[in-house]
Amino acid sequence: MCFYGRVLAIFASGIISVLLLGYLHPVLAPVMAAVNLLTGGYYAYTHQIQILLQLGKYKRVLHILDECIEQNQADTLVYVRRARLRYRYKKYKSSSLDYEEALGQGMPKYNAMIYTELGQIYFSFGRYRDALSSFEQAYTEQPNFHPTLAWLAVAHYALRNFDEAHIWWQYAIERHRRYAKLHGTNYVKLQEGWLQPAIVEAQKVTALLNAHSQR
Repeated sequence: MCFYGRVLAIFASGIISVLLLGYLHPVLAPVMAAVNLLTGGYYAYTHQIQILLQLGKYKRVLHILDECIEQNQADTLVYVRRARLRYRYKKYKSSSLDYEEALGQGMPKYNAMIYTELGQIYFSFGRYRDALSSFEQAYTEQPNFHPTLAWLAVAHYALRNFDEAHIWWQYAIERHRRYAKLHGTNYVKLQEGWLQPAIVEAQKVTALLNAHSQR
């Protein structure tokens, strides 16, 4: 369930619970309403970063993440989130350092995602071989992570390894059919493994890959 779906489900269940208990006994309705307010407040507190990101409050989130790291309260995802925001603000060097720090946190289940996102920073600099190496490492960590497959195709295309690029792109489409709909002016929606804002050159490559696959 997406973030907005979870929020809607919590809101709906809160209203239903108040109505049901109010039907059983009038006193129970305000009690349940108070419980729901406390529950909602706790949810907002524990998910404040996700809520702020959904609201586009990126600088506020960056400030919170900086504080977590300064206070030695950071885990892998704290570094990953800060890396993404630093990339958004074109702080590419510090972003790559955060990804490297995240890799050292000892949470291998995130490694494929981290290597895939780190490779995009190299790609944005035109360091295609370094990018490809990072994507290959991501593939070693998790062969079925579809952003890795897509970026392997893009990196090979940038290096003029066209046959390999088309093979990897077909693998990516098999894992995530929406890649077949990219045409150069649209891009992959915000999700793990894809940095935002989009890399224009990568957008062009995806369009070329799709144009070739539709022949």
